[in-house]
Amino acid sequence: MNKCTVSTDDISFWTGFYKNDDPITWASEKAYLDMNRTMTFRESDSGKTEKEKRAIQEKRYDYRDKVTNIISDRIAQSKEKSDDFDTWHKETCNMIIDYYGKTLDDGQLILVCRKGKERSVKGTTLSVGQAQKWLNMTLKYLWLLDRLNLLEGDSSSFVCKYQFCFHIPLDSYIIRYVKREPKSNKCKDFPEANGLLKPYSIEGLSGSQWSRIDDYERYLKYQKAIRDDLSSQGKLPIEWELEHWHKAVAYYDELSNRTFAHGRTTSLLRAEQVCPKPTIL
Repeated sequence: MNKCTVSTDDISFWTGFYKNDDPITWASEKAYLDMNRTMTFRESDSGKTEKEKRAIQEKRYDYRDKVTNIISDRIAQSKEKSDDFDTWHKETCNMIIDYYGKTLDDGQLILVCRKGKERSVKGTTLSVGQAQKWLNMTLKYLWLLDRLNLLEGDSSSFVCKYQFCFHIPLDSYIIRYVKREPKSNKCKDFPEANGLLKPYSIEGLSGSQWSRIDDYERYLKYQKAIRDDLSSQGKLPIEWELEHWHKAVAYYDELSNRTFAHGRTTSLLRAEQVCPKPTIL
């Protein structure tokens, strides 16, 4: 593999507390924590006993472990197939979404959005946005472990084979940063130095609510545009994300005029859009 251009500090930040566990299990469980704040489970029957409620709680972890197994199996199977990465990624996301949909159809649990608005009572499942975050963060952590020579076997082979195509994990920080949403009505406030040749946004996505992305084809079109942009500059998307994520967080905090560390949040600044508009994909 090529020499890593990401700082050792960045790698340490993302791989802290790794104790030579099973790498895919570690990566998937860590990725689940990055995604699950957008998920809420509630009992479909408020009259359940405490024991029954605890059993339901345990099911959440069973679901997580099942998805970890899906990802592990998909990585192992990739060496026997010649599918391109985007095909592999779409199929894996669909398997994660389908698993949650079928499992939650038993009526024991209902998945609700962060603001408490149910998508549906039966057949509720994860969105494309939630599935991509889980999967992409898992791959990001595996890529970092490989950079530290802590990965071997199928996982290392998978990273070596597909690393140039890995998708950027989408969150609110990255979406706003890539879009170059201005902090005011002056173009000088807009993050020109974000390493991309032009701004991009996802068609049909309101704001930066990554967990509400429901159209995989629009999602993929967006990822391909960013990947092509960075590839034309000789950059790996996953390395670009690692280099710029902290900058995106700082930009988002300033844009939103918020200080998360102290729990203080004010409304987003509303600026007249006089700067170049992003390419909507």
